[in-house]
Amino acid sequence: ICACLVGSEMCIRDSRMVHPACPLNVECKKTMHIMENNRFKVIIVEDVKLELKGTEEIFRHEIPNAEVIGTAMTENEFWELLKVQLPDMVLLDLGLGGSTTIGVEICSSLRKNYPDMKVLIFTGEVLNEKLWVDALNAGADGIILKTGELLTATDVQAVMDGKKLVFNYPILEKIAVSYTHLRAHETCADL
Repeated sequence: ICACLVGSEMCIRDSRMVHPACPLNVECKKTMHIMENNRFKVIIVEDVKLELKGTEEIFRHEIPNAEVIGTAMTENEFWELLKVQLPDMVLLDLGLGGSTTIGVEICSSLRKNYPDMKVLIFTGEVLNEKLWVDALNAGADGIILKTGELLTATDVQAVMDGKKLVFNYPILEKIAVSYTHLRAHETCADL
């Protein structure tokens, strides 16, 4: 993995994508050193084993400054992990064990008991916009949908840098479409 600054933009490249303006050089090595020194700890909470393993691989290969200190497939496993070691970030699936409310409850509890801990939602709940709002109201720092583009180093780093309301493209697209429909209904009502 090579991460370097090209102008003012950060370029991430790996074996699948080569950015011509990002040759592996001293600047890349310096940036990688900076990223490695800004290490943070993550716990992944995901109830589908294949998705859990895939997400671990994304962290291992795409986000080198993250250390996955534990994974949990259930709410109970997650709370047990927290007794052992506190992460800097929790990557949390909302739909644990078939319930869409457990993830929101975990998020709310984390915000109340560990206010500095970052919570990034990573969910397949594509059509449940109310659930997204519930998660944000519970204190989530962002929501990444599992459809389309995957979890990226840019999204994770934005949350670690303290940004709020971090979303990937699929969720931004849904928000924009909902807003457009809402504005269209308001305009029709005004006529």
